[in-house]
Amino acid sequence: MNHLLITADGVCDLPTSYIKEREFDILWSYVNVDTGTFLDRWEITASNVIEYYETQHKKATTSPPSVEEYAEFFRKRLETNDVILHISITSAMSEGYNHALQAKKQLGANGDRVFVVDSMSVSVGMAILITKALELKKKGQSASEIQAYLNEYRHKVSLSLLISNLDYMLINGQVNERMAKRIKILKFRPVLKMVDGKFKMKIIAGISLPRYVKNIFKYPEKIDKSLLYIAHAGLEAKEIEYVKQEILKICEFDNTIVIETSAAVTSSCGPGTVGLSFAYK
Repeated sequence: MNHLLITADGVCDLPTSYIKEREFDILWSYVNVDTGTFLDRWEITASNVIEYYETQHKKATTSPPSVEEYAEFFRKRLETNDVILHISITSAMSEGYNHALQAKKQLGANGDRVFVVDSMSVSVGMAILITKALELKKKGQSASEIQAYLNEYRHKVSLSLLISNLDYMLINGQVNERMAKRIKILKFRPVLKMVDGKFKMKIIAGISLPRYVKNIFKYPEKIDKSLLYIAHAGLEAKEIEYVKQEILKICEFDNTIVIETSAAVTSSCGPGTVGLSFAYK
């Protein structure tokens, strides 16, 4: 029996290969469209969401697993693991964290074997915390010790998104038509920055990728350069390489990991989005 299993909500955007390579598991979220509700990554992909928008011009929404699904997920994994540490999507944007806590209660005495962390983030912001949790587990730290560490460490994590397609934000109600029209006319681009578990939007005049990168890495001396996650929604290889090279001009990381956003995250940010996440010292 494994002593400790790290798990997370699927909106962490880590690929299924990450699960196979490590003692790690994911509870996937749902994506809702007119034709039904589908399990992220297994029944619907980011490309499906993009195609749905482009053909139907309707929004796709997301929803977390139910309390019962969380409870069953934990129950099954406690059969082969002593303890579970689950890292959830920010509670300010989803009921996932609360559902996980309610599931703990449903497990009775076994609920004491489940530890839940509110990541106060999403996508690659969550991935940074997961990577750190796995490192601490390897060093022999307990679930309660890792939970306490992550509750402090999450405040050091930076997550930002450069939005390419404003239509997604419009159709999802993140901006109104008047604002969207003004942004398009002036050729502005929205940047979303995670602050206290919520995205804060900044509309910046004529922002380009190089300018965005320069702004995000404004104080490189304060950054922990051990790991950088780059998330993207439907970018081509040459575009991803361009992102990497722009970052390298300012800040060199020991390890840079590129992942494509899940269907759930893509439904909110739209194609062409670039996300950057790292931790401060």
